[in-house]
Amino acid sequence: MNAAELKKIIDDHGRWLRNGPGGKRADLVGANLSRADLYRADLYRANLTGAKTKNTILDKRKIHLLSEAIELGKEIFALPWQCAEIAKEKSLYIIPGEDKAVIAFSEDLSGGFCFVHHRKEIWWWGWRCPDPKTVTVLWKMED
Repeated sequence: MNAAELKKIIDDHGRWLRNGPGGKRADLVGANLSRADLYRADLYRANLTGAKTKNTILDKRKIHLLSEAIELGKEIFALPWQCAEIAKEKSLYIIPGEDKAVIAFSEDLSGGFCFVHHRKEIWWWGWRCPDPKTVTVLWKMED
């Protein structure tokens, strides 16, 4: 698949997410997304099973269980907050324009564990930033 075809799939997926005309859920099963520019792509509910993500924003640390996220959270929350440095050191994703949290993707790329440093909380991130007033906190580090 070339860049234009991928852009169309992502654009159609965006319309699908908004219930717009011509929208279609992205089916990227087994797709080779290596080196694809996925910056600002909203892949919420896209089917990414088996997608090859080397050298993309998705080529970051993957976590399977909440217990793994908690262990990583303990490490992250013990560090002074330097968003870009922590993301680089721990191979985590930073949401464009965000400087208060980093993401560790789930194994199936359906979302990820969001580490919110100033709250010392782990939230579920489903390709969209949750509302801090209503989000379910998966884990909170006690002071």
